[in-house]
Amino acid sequence: MAKFMAETNKFLQSKMVELNDIFCKVFYEYRQIWFTQIGNTNQPLSEMHIQKLITDILMQFDRICYNSVTTTQSGWAFIALQNICLMLDEAIKIISILNKKRNNTIQYHNINILGNRVIILQNELQQYPAEKPQKARYKKDNK
Repeated sequence: MAKFMAETNKFLQSKMVELNDIFCKVFYEYRQIWFTQIGNTNQPLSEMHIQKLITDILMQFDRICYNSVTTTQSGWAFIALQNICLMLDEAIKIISILNKKRNNTIQYHNINILGNRVIILQNELQQYPAEKPQKARYKKDNK
């Protein structure tokens, strides 16, 4: 049981680091679009919604960090990480729509790549502990 808990905690930590990386990139994309579009136009609903999502995501990250110190149970972390995935997905969709409206092709594709990463992470969280696939290892043929 201890081995399973250790593996679960390692899995959760790696997913949290990945989600934090995605969050940083989504925030960057949001600030880029804010500077060129939202800040210069009248789109307060999109901006307010993204800002609320960002605040909520930060609160979920804080909860995970706080709870990891105060409890040994990790079930709540799966829920918090799933919530972060859902909120990131929602923010990404809004930013994607704004980029598409302005024909910002590169930013549109960048944000959708992040969206795909969120979906992959969400699936991994939902399927844990699934049968682990064999890791591909490079083997040099000596023939």
